[in-house]
Amino acid sequence: MNSLHKYIDSRQHSQCCGGIHLISKIMMAVLLMGLIPLISLSQKENPLLRKGNKLYDQGNYKDAEMDYRKALEMNSESTRGKFNLGTAIYKQKNYDESAKIFGALSDANIDKKTKANALHNLGNTLLQSKQYDKSIEAYENSLLNNPSDKDTKYNLEYAKMMLKQQQQQKQNDKNKQDKDKDKQNKKDKQD
Repeated sequence: MNSLHKYIDSRQHSQCCGGIHLISKIMMAVLLMGLIPLISLSQKENPLLRKGNKLYDQGNYKDAEMDYRKALEMNSESTRGKFNLGTAIYKQKNYDESAKIFGALSDANIDKKTKANALHNLGNTLLQSKQYDKSIEAYENSLLNNPSDKDTKYNLEYAKMMLKQQQQQKQNDKNKQDKDKDKQNKKDKQD
């Protein structure tokens, strides 16, 4: 009787839970089938990113840019691909395009550390373009995401100093123009 009871119990378990096992196996298969294209894309993307990184490390920024662009064709949502592309373009002194990439990255739904790094690089790009007020804003936003970043703090202070110098230079230029204009008016009156 015990063996029959055990048999019935395990048979009931099989009938009862076998359906759950079958459902979970089907769900797992569907999930894996959905991930296979993503895994495949990332496997194709990664060699291109690695090749681009190698070229970047060799100072070959143009070819690195091309590999990063190819990687992004495989996976247009790759944060690492976008970040590396922005950096390669920055190194080629194409600050406008680099700023667009880092600006878009900083607006994306990414983790705080990556967002801080994107904003830091955006600040660097704007600093190189002498857009000091915007670079200050980017550095301040970077520090909101990573308050302990010493490089960003340093760059923020540097950008503030450069903005002050820029404003002083503009004021000096205006004063010189006004002075030259006054001289010209006096000369015209004498003639």
